[in-house]
Amino acid sequence: MRKDEINLHDRVSIKNTNYEVIGIDSYSLTNYLNNKKQWTSYTLKSKKSKLWLVLGVNDKPLLWRMTSPKSIKSVKEFHFDFEFSGIANIEFRGDKGFSTPKSEIVFLKKGNKYFVIEKFLGDIFCFLGEPMAHPLKITKS
Repeated sequence: MRKDEINLHDRVSIKNTNYEVIGIDSYSLTNYLNNKKQWTSYTLKSKKSKLWLVLGVNDKPLLWRMTSPKSIKSVKEFHFDFEFSGIANIEFRGDKGFSTPKSEIVFLKKGNKYFVIEKFLGDIFCFLGEPMAHPLKITKS
């Protein structure tokens, strides 16, 4: 899947749940190894939930769900990922939600599962993510 295949207000169907793309965030991160990494995060909203589809971190699309900072206790066996941890500049299209133009990101990884801590101007959010194991259907707006 290419990043240019998904646009604002497109409909995305995942596991028989329909979402609308309400935001697109383009990340440009300088990691702790002083390398640049880029990826795109799509904010998807259904009638009952919100999740994030991320392209450019893994060879497969990743699905992220927000979780409580207390859940970090459940990821003690995860390892720090230097490649995707650092300071990010973010460009927004659509609903930016709680995002700000800069964030500090800590990526933890175990196999193909991820735990991310992202800090925006003092607000800290945590996400659990993993590669999509099911097909994604896109309906253009």
